[in-house]
Amino acid sequence: PMMRIAGDIAAGQYISSAMMMTLVAVTSFCLGYHAESVLVLILYALGSILCDFAEQKVWQRMDALEHIRAESARLVSPQGETTVSPKQIEVGDVLAALSGEKIAVDGVVVQGGGMLENLPWLGGKTEAVSAGDAVHSGAVNVGGKLYYKATARFEHSTAEQIESCLKKSAAKKTKAEFLLEKLGKIYTVGLWIVAAVTAFI
Repeated sequence: PMMRIAGDIAAGQYISSAMMMTLVAVTSFCLGYHAESVLVLILYALGSILCDFAEQKVWQRMDALEHIRAESARLVSPQGETTVSPKQIEVGDVLAALSGEKIAVDGVVVQGGGMLENLPWLGGKTEAVSAGDAVHSGAVNVGGKLYYKATARFEHSTAEQIESCLKKSAAKKTKAEFLLEKLGKIYTVGLWIVAAVTAFI
């Protein structure tokens, strides 16, 4: 807790849960509840470790979002194949995907076939696709060259929708955490006052 308190103070947070738990533990120790004070510190340290672990996993998932979208697409036209931005693709355009390339937008296979490795959010399984099968943006072609027709624009495709939902969820969580942090400071001050009054009565 002392390291966390030092970090909170350095960040300008002079009232924090770490400081509150330390105060509770010190007060309990002074009142003769030695075992209880140690238990409070152990439980708080364990909770902090689990919280940090969960937060790290969330940020790893968010970082992974940067890699699920295709950076470019092979647009097929009578003049040949042209590399374009996925944002330029219109519904009905025919696209090509070589082995190792990502599906740029949602579509349906019109020629060729291969194996697609789907996004973790869609099960992450590898499956065979052929003419008539639906393909989702973000999936990686790990088989032969295939051609597919776009059935959705970039902003309405699977990868972009998943990223948008996760970012909105993260934004809502940040706002909720900010509110809880403000309420927590008020609660902590109140708890200190009650504890001090109780100790002197």
